[in-house]
Amino acid sequence: MNGNLNCTGTITPSVRTNEGREVKLYGMASPENWFEDFGTGQLSGGSAQIALDPAFASTINTGESYHVFLTPSGECEGLYVGATVAGGFEVRELHHGTSNISFDYRIVAKRRGESVRLEDITDQMDKMRQHDAEMQARRAGRKIPVPPVPAAPPGARE
Repeated sequence: MNGNLNCTGTITPSVRTNEGREVKLYGMASPENWFEDFGTGQLSGGSAQIALDPAFASTINTGESYHVFLTPSGECEGLYVGATVAGGFEVRELHHGTSNISFDYRIVAKRRGESVRLEDITDQMDKMRQHDAEMQARRAGRKIPVPPVPAAPPGARE
């Protein structure tokens, strides 16, 4: 199945707890299409090389920079991301430290093939609202006038 979903309001999945209750969860919204991955690494003598998961790397735009967030799992001088390349990144301990601790990371990268920030979908949403109004009118047994839908500008995505 292929397609895009645009909706107004919130997207609210629900999950069942161990106690049998249904609870709401909420997702974050972003002005760009980001994918994220999580993992754990291990410092050895104060540094580590982390390779991106190949399946994850195939879904993101590795030609643009990505963001890595680090959380050490033990005492150290602090961690930072050294070099980032398309296939992975380096983690180092501050002050030339030599710790051998584990750490967790979160990678956030732009989706491959996406580059539009805050894409304007006003025309699409107006068409959807008009369609919804027509469907409601049909269900109610009355006919409403349908204003002409303005043509999309050249190059606009449908």
